[in-house]
Amino acid sequence: MPGAWLPAMEAMGGALDRLAAACSHALGGSLDLQAMGRTLSDLGHAAEEVLQHTQMFQDDHPVRRMAQEARLLAYVESIKWRRGDYV
Repeated sequence: MPGAWLPAMEAMGGALDRLAAACSHALGGSLDLQAMGRTLSDLGHAAEEVLQHTQMFQDDHPVRRMAQEARLLAYVESIKWRRGDYV
């Protein structure tokens, strides 16, 4: 089973790297709103990828629940972004 965790952990690591890059970009000064929109969209895709890699886990497994929550959060935040809540 430890080898089965590797794809999910790598996908989570990649998603966290993207989130860290988005935060750095946002804190870096000049903010390109289109670039931030693309970054948020990429984070949504990363959350979907993580969830796909956790399909082998039981529904109540903590890693799978985290992936489900991340996907939901990414979806809600993308709606808020498109709606203009943050501008």
